[in-house]
Amino acid sequence: RVSDNFHARYFATGRTYVYRIAANCKFPTVFERDRSYNIPHRLDVSAMKEGAEMFVGMHDFTTFSGKSPKTNMLKTIERAEVRTGCGFAVSSLDNDIQYIELEFESKSF
Repeated sequence: RVSDNFHARYFATGRTYVYRIAANCKFPTVFERDRSYNIPHRLDVSAMKEGAEMFVGMHDFTTFSGKSPKTNMLKTIERAEVRTGCGFAVSSLDNDIQYIELEFESKSF
């Protein structure tokens, strides 16, 4: 139970975002449409894992903040992980699709 003035956005102690890619996907299945970024060729997951390490640490996100940020836009990404995933539904239509998940964790974004 939380207090009546609790707000998940403002009182959160951390945030985790997961972005999904459906690679080698020329036509997304109905279950993946609008739930993943679809690209028509395969990706090098090993290279992506290596590149994800560059996201860990403090970065200036001012460019992504709109016209005039009201808060400090220096943010620390505590974890960046790339892993293979799976589709939301089992289908013979997506046997060749390479599902990849990118997960980022920080106290704030």
